[in-house]
Amino acid sequence: MVGNAVTAIGRSRGVVMAARIVPAVGTGIITSVASSTAAAMAPPGRRGWALAFVPGGLTLATALGLPLGTLIGRTGWHITLWAVAGIGLLAVVGSAIGLPGVTLPTASLPDRPRPFKQGRALAPTLVWAAVWGATVGVTALTLLWHLGTARRPARPVASVPALDRSEKSKA
Repeated sequence: MVGNAVTAIGRSRGVVMAARIVPAVGTGIITSVASSTAAAMAPPGRRGWALAFVPGGLTLATALGLPLGTLIGRTGWHITLWAVAGIGLLAVVGSAIGLPGVTLPTASLPDRPRPFKQGRALAPTLVWAAVWGATVGVTALTLLWHLGTARRPARPVASVPALDRSEKSKA
């Protein structure tokens, strides 16, 4: 909520870019907390369904939120960010009122890698890490490329006679 609000009132590129980091970090934290909470609240036979519900909700929010945000943003992109911040505030209030207190189990640092010794968790985790690593790598390279090309002046493109449709080339 804070990151979207700061982005909406940001007046410089640096402030806006820095403010966009806040929702990104918040999304990572909320996704893991929501997954853990869903698994803790669900009965043992429904934990898989509860865990699938969280990314399903995120996917649905993205699929519906992008076109809706674009529609709202036609009046001004700031309005979209204020709308998202408002929805976030409603979600916080709704969670505080509607969710029961959940105590999540904790694991000591040496216990955390134990599931990887079973083998079942290792392969999906490696696939997930490879996909996200590639995504982050491509995103970073794209950003660096854009930053590099934004500083260079555009080169004039030479006219190609075969593509020049002026009267001189037709004669």
